[in-house]
Amino acid sequence: MERGETGKLRCQTPFRASTSYAAFYSTNPDGKPFVYDSGTSTTHWLNEAEARKVELLSATGMVRRMLVQAKTDCGAPFEPDAMEALVTIDKREPAEYRRIRADLKKGQ
Repeated sequence: MERGETGKLRCQTPFRASTSYAAFYSTNPDGKPFVYDSGTSTTHWLNEAEARKVELLSATGMVRRMLVQAKTDCGAPFEPDAMEALVTIDKREPAEYRRIRADLKKGQ
């Protein structure tokens, strides 16, 4: 999530012993994350607290990529995905949002 990968991300099922990567992580159309275990045909939904953590992790990754891009593209912070990520961070981690703004102002 932090790297910005989307779609079905294969993983080990965290709910039973397995070494086959017979599960995948994804999100539904509303962005709610889940793990689907192919071995048991079970969808495990993250609870709201964990879903919020994943949303913040995804936003943080987006902003890290944007900060790199902003060094050569002054419009990068104003792209819709970057703006959405910044809003998420501002709501959940105001201190981190202030650090990001300071970095953008310095051009780092």
